[in-house]
Amino acid sequence: MKIGATPPILSILLALASPAWGVECSALGVGPVAVVELYTSEGCSSCPPADHWLSRLPPRDPGPVRVIPLALHVTYWDDLGWRDPFADPRFDARQRNAARRLGSGVVYTPQVRVNGQDFRGWRADGLDALLPSVAARPTNARLEIAGTLTPQGATLTVTGEGPPGAQVSLVRTEDGLSSVVRAGENAGRRLSHDHVAREWTLLGAVGPANRFRFQASTPGFHGTTRFVALVEDPASGAILQAARLGPCPGGA
Repeated sequence: MKIGATPPILSILLALASPAWGVECSALGVGPVAVVELYTSEGCSSCPPADHWLSRLPPRDPGPVRVIPLALHVTYWDDLGWRDPFADPRFDARQRNAARRLGSGVVYTPQVRVNGQDFRGWRADGLDALLPSVAARPTNARLEIAGTLTPQGATLTVTGEGPPGAQVSLVRTEDGLSSVVRAGENAGRRLSHDHVAREWTLLGAVGPANRFRFQASTPGFHGTTRFVALVEDPASGAILQAARLGPCPGGA
């Protein structure tokens, strides 16, 4: 599964070897949700406090407002001498596209966005103060992500309803990642990260009947892997709905 890949008809079915075990589980995305995106880099000296903040931000699902954190590592700090092993230029592009939609070409790290909007209150732990306004907004999308998880990988189905033309994406994340940084602004530090986006796949768009169904498979599943499905408005960048799969009953 490649970040940003757009299969014409998403039915990526990888043959899995006979698994030693398999766990089936699902997650539902209904009602208010706050998707918290942190744009960060291991080459940025002001980013570790934001990384730590995101790691301490527990996913809240279920809850009055479900909170789903994502860390997106960008590449534009790599020129200072340290190549961030978790960065991808497509995350740079996502951040720049969002800045253009808001009428600005400026991108920076650490930047936090909540449901597509810039959020500077993270330094003061202001997320709780923001959630009532998130809860007050009507939601016009729902989704479910279901999967079979094995040591060889995961086979996933994403279904739901939303406005025609809205984009449906699948993100694979990992927790407990770390690096000993050898160069750049953070040289000599060991940095730790959670909720790190490792793959971001555009599955497709909601059809004219307001419904969607996509299937995807990915190898390399392990105990800290999670999956997030998103429904986004491509014009505004607003996240209309999201669901996070994992951890699952049975140990996955």
